Amino acid sequence: MIERQEYRCAGTGVELQPEWASLDHKMPRSIGGSNDIDNLHIVHETINASKGDMDWVDFVAMCHAVARTHEDTGAEWWMAKARRRLDFQGTSSRGTALAPAAKSTVAN
Repeated sequence: MIERQEYRCAGTGVELQPEWASLDHKMPRSIGGSNDIDNLHIVHETINASKGDMDWVDFVAMCHAVARTHEDTGAEWWMAKARRRLDFQGTSSRGTALAPAAKSTVAN
């Protein structure tokens, strides 16, 4: 699975390291999802924690809605700030290790 994803987070495209890679159910088991390989992908642990019990489609839609909401209020600044958090090896504001990022591969 990780090879199929080219060792990158399925949500952000960030290169994954074992310390922060997290197996995620696209549709959580708590809402009827299975452990089938087609329902699993690997994401950065902060993505998985943020997603919680949402299914992947709803989570991505919510992320897009947040970005659209902030388009008129300096979205470029906010997006640049978020990208900077993922573009260097360091830690997030929550102290979680982040890897250097490649191009984002978040699906629409």
